Amino acid sequence: MKSRLWTRNFIVTTTANFLIYLVYYLLFVITANHAMNVLHASASEAGLASGLFILGGLAARLVSGRIIHSAGPRKILLTGLLIYLLTSLLYFTASTISILLIVRFLHGYGFGTSATATATIVAEALPEERKGEGIAYYSLSMTLASALGPLAGVLLNQHSSFNVILMCSTGLTVICLFVSIFVKLPGVSAGSHSAGSHSAEGLNAEGPAARVPAARKPSIHDFLEKSAVPISIVTFVIIFTYTSILAFMAKFAESTGIGSMISASSIFFLVYSLFVLMSRPITGRLFDKYGENSLIYPSIVVFAVGLAMLGFASNGFVMLCSAALVGLGYGTFFSSANAVAIKASPSGRVHLATTTYFSFVDLGGGVGPFVLGVIITATGFRELYFVMGGVTLCCLALYYFLHGRSAARAKL
Repeated sequence: MKSRLWTRNFIVTTTANFLIYLVYYLLFVITANHAMNVLHASASEAGLASGLFILGGLAARLVSGRIIHSAGPRKILLTGLLIYLLTSLLYFTASTISILLIVRFLHGYGFGTSATATATIVAEALPEERKGEGIAYYSLSMTLASALGPLAGVLLNQHSSFNVILMCSTGLTVICLFVSIFVKLPGVSAGSHSAGSHSAEGLNAEGPAARVPAARKPSIHDFLEKSAVPISIVTFVIIFTYTSILAFMAKFAESTGIGSMISASSIFFLVYSLFVLMSRPITGRLFDKYGENSLIYPSIVVFAVGLAMLGFASNGFVMLCSAALVGLGYGTFFSSANAVAIKASPSGRVHLATTTYFSFVDLGGGVGPFVLGVIITATGFRELYFVMGGVTLCCLALYYFLHGRSAARAKL
């Protein structure tokens, strides 16, 4: 008999994660535009406003990943959401680009703290034999947010003011905080986390000395889980290529004359999320039954083809076909790689595996728009997607050497 997957904690935590990412994407698509049009910032300053949010999230993941095991993920989640809420109110005071940059970093810190907590809660709560399926459903919350957030942001930006958008994002954060109150971790307390941490470090001696670990200097192993690094490196490259879509889809649609921002780029993300939604239940079960290699190799190929097709797109139909392939390829890879990072790590360090994985995700998302912006000036949009398709294909070899061949040996 299968272990239960859809528990109250899983549903509540996944819902909270959806709202966290919805606020992130809702503001992501309009912040740079607001900075340039209202605060009269330069293009580089507007880009920095977007990037600082991600850097704030990365800083938060490293800090919260270090303390979440001792403090408990529920406490970290509620603390992160309080920061997320309070800093969302600070946007109303951002009358200059300098203030906006500070607010974006602090808001990103709240995002990173709360998102790390939801990922840890889900990873620790899922039954071992259904982890792939569970992570697939959980990561769907991020996928849907990445489609609905930009669409809502564009629509609100066209028909209302920036302050109205801020009120919407603040309201969503309040709802998220309320929902998260119902997260319960029976049998898990801060003390049990600490004890688990000690046992995981192998404190097996008897007597008082065993209960009082010797003081030591913090090391990188206190912040990152080394067994999750290989798959996280591959994910960094994939996220890097995916930002070519997330950051530049609207401009690509306008520059090529395929359609307006609403009719082309926004519908692209809707089709993308639809195909992820349809495939996720199947791919999650395939992961648990046949292993990661059966999904990750084909998902990289499909994603690369989707990027190349986008470069060839001369009409809306081809663009939407590309969206379908990107949804199948990138969506499947993202959830599968997340499950690999957790699966490859010791049970007592799942929180650090989650931190490691999403830190590389944030790093790829932060570096991508800046580097790709430079590439665009030299190549143009179409050539950018051809290049990104080629880079994605190179991930086949990268994945093989970093994880794929060892996973294949483990199946024998």
